Amino acid sequence: MKSKIKDLFSQTIIYSLGGMSLRLISFLLLPVYLAYLSPADYGVVEIINILISVLTIIMGFGVSSAVFREYYREESTEYKKKIIGTAFLFLLIVGLVILIILISFSKVLAPILLGVEKQQYLFILLIINTYFAVLLGVNYAVIRAKEKPILFTIFNVLRTIIYATVNIYLIVVLKRGYVGVCEGITSATIITFIASSFILLKNIKLTVDFKILKNILKFGLPLIVSGLSLWILNLTDRYMLKFLLPAEIAFSKIGIYSLAAKFANIVKMIIIQPFSLSWGVAMYKHEKAGDAKAFYARTFKYFLVIEAIFFIGIVIFSQPIIEIIAKNSDYHEAYKIIPLLTASALFSGLFMLLSVGLTLTYKNKLASIATMIAASVNILLNFILIPKFNIYGAAYASMIASVLLIILQYFFAQKNYRISYNILLFFESVIICFGVTYLTMNYNLVLIFRIILLVISIGVLMKISKLRISNMKNILKGNI
Repeated sequence: MKSKIKDLFSQTIIYSLGGMSLRLISFLLLPVYLAYLSPADYGVVEIINILISVLTIIMGFGVSSAVFREYYREESTEYKKKIIGTAFLFLLIVGLVILIILISFSKVLAPILLGVEKQQYLFILLIINTYFAVLLGVNYAVIRAKEKPILFTIFNVLRTIIYATVNIYLIVVLKRGYVGVCEGITSATIITFIASSFILLKNIKLTVDFKILKNILKFGLPLIVSGLSLWILNLTDRYMLKFLLPAEIAFSKIGIYSLAAKFANIVKMIIIQPFSLSWGVAMYKHEKAGDAKAFYARTFKYFLVIEAIFFIGIVIFSQPIIEIIAKNSDYHEAYKIIPLLTASALFSGLFMLLSVGLTLTYKNKLASIATMIAASVNILLNFILIPKFNIYGAAYASMIASVLLIILQYFFAQKNYRISYNILLFFESVIICFGVTYLTMNYNLVLIFRIILLVISIGVLMKISKLRISNMKNILKGNI
């Protein structure tokens, strides 16, 4: 147990260091965006990012995730190379067909999906970016499967540095606005794919094994439904703001909402995404061990406490940070919805942990059902709440649907693979986070009181979880 926790969190820390580097660069870019892009322009950038996300889910066919399930079935190096080759060639060929079809219909699709200047050019750019992002996902899957988190982090940082450098030049020097942002994203993705392909070439056999492909698609295709549902749950609110708010304010409100989402994404970038990269390997690697369920339960406990600490930190300091980095006061409203969006992000992390029982028992369809129900509720709530409460309605809809999602996931998973999670600790953590949110949102606390509130909150969390700071440090040493 000790070595398993050590390996899991050691790799997570490495992935997280990369995530923090990416977040730091992103935050250095944020003042540039806020200075050179209006809230409406920033809203267009967010719509472009949303379209890239959904196209990546569709064109990826769940293949990169499915590779892990197949990769650990046998020890044969030759077999593993055939898995990578089959996955890569499938995405290369099928993705190219989809790319050609979408470009052929770009004149029709671009006005519907974007509706801004240079829409066809932007649409073609984001399609090309998505194609290479999907192929890059295979390279990343190989690096993760071989448990090389440092190499993964290097390529992620490289991608972000390229993106930031190109963006600054295009936005600040050439004044290309949101078009420059899209060009920067595409350039960074293509260059990173080319740079990381050496790891693919060393671990691939260029052949299509249809038996392997069948297994990959059997596991991966349901993930499209789940992924799209999660996209609807996490990102469709911005798209619905575009259609449910008056045209004259829609993109501006999306820009403000997206700034709040950037803070919520800190949790995803530094905790959830890095953890998911190491968790995908650890979950399968230890599933046959006698203490597997105890390992999953203890991981949930540590992960929950870490999430709660980050939530509290973001909520406490978001307002002063926004007021510093955004000289345009139109953006300052964003801090009021940060707690709601951050809570939604945290619940998505718990969803990942609670999915263990369904993933290991090949019940991905139940996870898809859970995400579809939550996504449907989210859409319904958006239609009801956005016209009445503006961006606050979208934030409440997102949080309510995320809560529903983890409730459904918990009951579905426990029915198939019961794990003794510390549910009491979950509710205690929620109460503490709610209390901090109430104090921060209702009282304009000076910096020293914010720091004191953070320290007290962490102390209470450590007390109720029966952890000490030394326990958290010892995760990395395996001395727990």
